[in-house]
Amino acid sequence: MTPRQWYRFTALALTVGAVDLASKMWASRALLQRPMDLPGPLDLRLGYNRGIAFSFLTDMPVAVIVILTSLIAVALAVAAARGSAPLLPAGLIQGGALGNLVDRTHNGSVVDMLQTSFWPTFNLADVAICTGAALWVLKSSRRSPRANESNPPTTPLTHSDSHT
Repeated sequence: MTPRQWYRFTALALTVGAVDLASKMWASRALLQRPMDLPGPLDLRLGYNRGIAFSFLTDMPVAVIVILTSLIAVALAVAAARGSAPLLPAGLIQGGALGNLVDRTHNGSVVDMLQTSFWPTFNLADVAICTGAALWVLKSSRRSPRANESNPPTTPLTHSDSHT
C-alpha cells in the first residue's frame, strides 16, 4: 500500500467513525423524549445495544466485546496495509468498527436509532460495516485480470492427444 492509499483508508475510516458518533450524539438528545416517525419504511427511535450485531451476545462482558472488536480492527488495518483487503470496503468496515468501539467503550453499549418494521434497530456504523462487507464480497466475486494471467485456459484433450 502506498502512503497515499493509507491516507485515504485512514481518512475514510476516521470520517465514517466521526459521522457515526455525531449521529449517536444527536440521537441521544433529539430522540430521548420521543421517536420520530418518518415517511417510508425508516423511523428514528433511540435504542441501546449491549451486544453485537442484532443484539447477539448481550450477556458477554463489555470488556470482552471491546477487546474482540479491537483485535478485529487491528487485523483489518494490517490486512489493508499489506494490500490483502480492498481499501474502500475495509475503510467502511474499519470506520464502523471504530464508531461502535468508541461508543461501547464510553457508554457500555451502542446507541441505535434507525428502525424499520422488518429489521432490528441499527446505526450508521452498522450501515457502514454491512455496506463494506457487501462491497468486499462483490469485489472478491469478480475475477481479477491477474488471476486470469496466472491460470491460463487449458485446451481440452483431443482424440489424438489421448493414448487410449
